[in-house]
Amino acid sequence: MDKSKAIAFILAFLFGPLGLLYVKVLPALILLAVSVVGFFAFGRASSVSLLVSAVVWIVSIVWACVEASRRHREFVAWRASTGGQGVPLPGYGQAAALAYFPGQDAPLPPAGWYPDSVDATKSRWWNGSRWTGDERPVTQPPVTGTVRPDETFPPPGS
Repeated sequence: MDKSKAIAFILAFLFGPLGLLYVKVLPALILLAVSVVGFFAFGRASSVSLLVSAVVWIVSIVWACVEASRRHREFVAWRASTGGQGVPLPGYGQAAALAYFPGQDAPLPPAGWYPDSVDATKSRWWNGSRWTGDERPVTQPPVTGTVRPDETFPPPGS
């Protein structure tokens, strides 16, 4: 699931380890425990207790930002693997989403032009493992055989 870096930063900045819960549960609980133990072990007004709390707070902010950034990159890669559809649709869109997760034994469709599930007036090129950015109008006459889009052909609509 996508996580916003800005929201992760704001939550961790305002709430420390509790804000880290937005992106990562176990580290948030560990940092919260460290903060509570430091509070009771060194006393609430102790300089060591305040130092432990400050370090835990800063670590929470950094960890939240790094984790949100990592999860956002994974989400963008997954979304790109679905041809920008976001949610895998049954059929070829779903196969494209499965192609992002190596190790799954899902049969993928062969390379070729397929109808775009978002825009019915277009066909998109499936390279056998993912959707590419190549598209053409559906009204274009079918190409004899399945040909890979090539830089030597003019782009559709030009």
